Amino acid sequence: MMLEVDGISFGYDGPAVLENTSFGVRTHELAAVMGPNGVGKTTLLRCINRILRPWSGEVRIQGRKLSGYSGREVARRVAYVAQRSEPGRVTAFDAVLLGRKPHMSWRVSRHDIELTEATLRLLGLEELSLRHTDEMSGGEYQKVCIARAIVQEPSVMLLDEPTASLDLRNQLEILRLLRGIVKVHDMCAVMTMHDLNTAFRYADSFIFLKEGRVHAAVGRTGITADVVEEVYGVPVAVQWHQDHPVVLPLDGDRDELPFGPG
Repeated sequence: MMLEVDGISFGYDGPAVLENTSFGVRTHELAAVMGPNGVGKTTLLRCINRILRPWSGEVRIQGRKLSGYSGREVARRVAYVAQRSEPGRVTAFDAVLLGRKPHMSWRVSRHDIELTEATLRLLGLEELSLRHTDEMSGGEYQKVCIARAIVQEPSVMLLDEPTASLDLRNQLEILRLLRGIVKVHDMCAVMTMHDLNTAFRYADSFIFLKEGRVHAAVGRTGITADVVEEVYGVPVAVQWHQDHPVVLPLDGDRDELPFGPG
């Protein structure tokens, strides 16, 4: 198992946001963390990355407790792409190159530069490499943040709503890219997502959170209408298209709506 989350509990100033949260992600696996707003998805990623210190529980990478790593070692093994971050007055090239910082000694190596250039090409950002990130669209900047995580060469990549600022074409491009990177490198990735059907198309495993706990941790064949209804509180049907499930919300009785068409 590449990543093990074992009994994580955490809260801020009030009640616990996460309670006894446990799951595992294998090497070459892309996992999606799903659930309603406010259920603790972002908090979970920050606990895995040690941005937040859990009240209890452990995170292990390849069997070793993350609490035993130094800050530099954590940065070498875990990359984090936040849902929101403010662009600065720095070029896209330099912003991506910063992902190599945990691996650098006193100076930037040729390998650091070549890897940065290759990753910019991979994400279609080479023409924007000298543009300042504060002059970019939200979608362009999001791709820069993902590129910075890729050049970090982590064992575990954590992504908080990685497609939130992207149009449909770029959403599919990024998810195909992430899936491909995970498959060909000795790593795994965990992403939070709200779009169930897009997640079901690209991810390998799914962690459903409800009221701060893992309600279900399943593969594609474990996606059922009951699981989705229990987590989100809405009636759905689940059908299969090609090799992945598709969730279809059920309308219910329109006459019960508290407003009319006019």
